[in-house]
Amino acid sequence: RLDLPSGKACLLADTVGFISDLPTELIEAFHATLEEVETAALILHVRDVSGRDSEAQKEDVLQTLDKLLEHENYHERLIEVGNKVDLLEEGTLIKTEMTVPVSAVTGKGLDDLIVSIDAYFGKDDLELELEFDSGDGKFQSQIYAFAHVLDISYENEDRTIIRCRADQPNYGQIKQLVRNSANATMRRL
Repeated sequence: RLDLPSGKACLLADTVGFISDLPTELIEAFHATLEEVETAALILHVRDVSGRDSEAQKEDVLQTLDKLLEHENYHERLIEVGNKVDLLEEGTLIKTEMTVPVSAVTGKGLDDLIVSIDAYFGKDDLELELEFDSGDGKFQSQIYAFAHVLDISYENEDRTIIRCRADQPNYGQIKQLVRNSANATMRRL
């Protein structure tokens, strides 16, 4: 389990390594082992970027994924993790939206990787501003249950303003809470 900065958590699963020129018969044998890849919300392709065969290994993995996931565009849910950047010249591998350079040995780039994972899972989140009576502790605790609170402020002693992020299912829950409250308002930011 990996707790993300947004308050969300994700479960990490490791799959088997890849072998270049994997025969089709072996792909079928590995198919059960690789089911996590098929059902994963996000695929992290971790590879050694310091090796001289790094690009060829990357292509082998992508070709294998193409065969396993032939009927879907998995590239939208893949982040390439370039490991062992501590063995490269500075600036050789640049961070992009879907490529994150890291060093498992030194820890360099791991925070960037966590931020990238969090951004992927939060890309469809909505930012909301809720205003309600400060004395309505039940409403406030329910907001904490359904959203990641970014900021809380007080208009005066009587009104509380919460800025938060929520995914689509929890947005529906918050919307219902606001409807059921006599004193709460909500707006999307």
